[in-house]
Order: sequence, then structure tokens, then C-alpha cells
Amino acid sequence: MNQKIQNNRHKMAISSQEQRKPITNKDGMLNKKTTPAANTSTNTDTTLKLIGSNKNNWPHDNETSLSHAAKHNNQKLIYEILEIKNLSELDSIPISDNKRLLIDERDLNGESAIFHAVLANHPDSLNLLLKCGANVLETNLNNQTAADIAYNMGAWPFFLSLIKHGALFPREFNHKLIDKSHFELRAIIDKKIAISLIIMHDEVNEVRELIESNYISLGFTDIYNHSGLMIAYLHRRIETYFLLKICGFQELSNEQPINIDRLSLIEKTTLKNLMASHCIALKKVALLHEN
Repeated sequence: MNQKIQNNRHKMAISSQEQRKPITNKDGMLNKKTTPAANTSTNTDTTLKLIGSNKNNWPHDNETSLSHAAKHNNQKLIYEILEIKNLSELDSIPISDNKRLLIDERDLNGESAIFHAVLANHPDSLNLLLKCGANVLETNLNNQTAADIAYNMGAWPFFLSLIKHGALFPREFNHKLIDKSHFELRAIIDKKIAISLIIMHDEVNEVRELIESNYISLGFTDIYNHSGLMIAYLHRRIETYFLLKICGFQELSNEQPINIDRLSLIEKTTLKNLMASHCIALKKVALLHEN
């Protein structure tokens, strides 16, 4: 059964690559309204100097210079385009807005350089771009992220790198497809599942301990891309929801804040009592500081 699933996902990855063609209108001309513009003039002199005089090695019309460098694992060219001497300088000098635009510049298929690094199987170029701050949430014209493509290809090292840098899990994600040999990726997934279950079971004291020990971060999301607050709300774990809220956890941008009107009378009463107790505790702390 797993082999059949893997075969289907491999076909999806191939199909995805076949669909990566510029969108054209009925006259065969590029439809600029639906297709992002590619800027192949970026650092042109630097690009030509590093790739040589052979025009077969030059970027295609629908490639950016950085995408071309990632596609061919030309890390020296990536450094030159972004004007970075070494990775250590990134620790002290933040990436400028102009460089960030270069990193996330998309070709006619809506794909930035990290897409090309994944598709061409170049982990070093991908990791270099990620360290430079590449946006892992960008989608191509097929509404796929680089993580979606890595997942469909079964390219787990690439998928791991993207997830560690904040990529979302694919909608069709099935953690059972990832065997234990990919121990770091499995560890991340197992941790997310364990925390989700603790929240779902309303283990308030255990959640508090996880927060105090920094085991769970404010930006926590599960493998379905739900925030901790949304998990608690969906399962009506009011005490856990309130604890997460007062500790600074927030809903994701695509999640709606809690709707009190949808709560039952008992749930509303529980929430009001928790808020009242919290206010009393805050007043006591304020009085202690005054004294």
C-alpha cells in the first residue's frame, strides 16, 4: 500500500514539473496579468562573469540569475549576486530589503530560487538560501510551496530543512510515509503530535510545565498547521486556551479569534471565572510591587 502511495506521489511531482510552464494567452503571448515578471537583468555582469561565455550555460528567459545559480548549485554565484562574503557576516549584518527581494525574486512560473534548488536536488544551495532568509511560504502558480514539492518528491532532507525554517506542512501530509531512518524529521513530527495531544486532552498543568521549560514555543503549530490556541478552541479546552492566551500565544493570521458566542453556557462561565481569577492575581502582584 505504501509503495502505491509513493508511486502516486512521484507521479504528482513529475506532473508538477511538467506544469511549470509560463501561462500564455490564446495568441501564445505571455499573460502578464496572471504571471509574475521575471527580472533576468539582476547583476547581469556578475552572472556572465561567473558562468562563462558559453551561452548554453546562461539563464533562460524565464529564469532569474539566482534561480539559475541554485539550479546549477553554483554557490559562488549565489554569494556574488547577494554580495555576501561569508555566512558568518549574516549573524551581525541583517539582510537588506533589496537583497531579500533578490532572494525571493520569482520566475515566470512563480518560483523563487529555493524551488529550483529542491527540484534540481541541491541541498547545499537550498540551505545557503534559507540561511540568507528565503521566504519558505511563497507559492508558485500551481499554489505549491517548495515544501509541497519536496514532500511530493519524497525528498525528506529538503523537506526537513524547509520545515525547520518555518515552512507549513502540506495539506495532504501523512506522517506515516516518513520512516524512522529520518530520525530528525520524525522527532519534529512526533513532538508536534505529542504537544497537540496534551492540549487536546486539556492537561493544563502539563501545558504550563511545557511553557515554563520552553519546550513549547509561542509560534507552535501542529502538523495540520493549527496554532496551539486553535487546537484548544476546536476541542473546547477552555482552561488550556486561556492559559496559552495569557502566556502570549496568538492565533495564526489565517485563523479567526475565539468566538465567545459559539461557546456553551458552561464554557462561557468557565472562561469568565478564569478571567476574574487572573485579574485578581495581577492585582495582587501589582500590590506586592508597590510595597
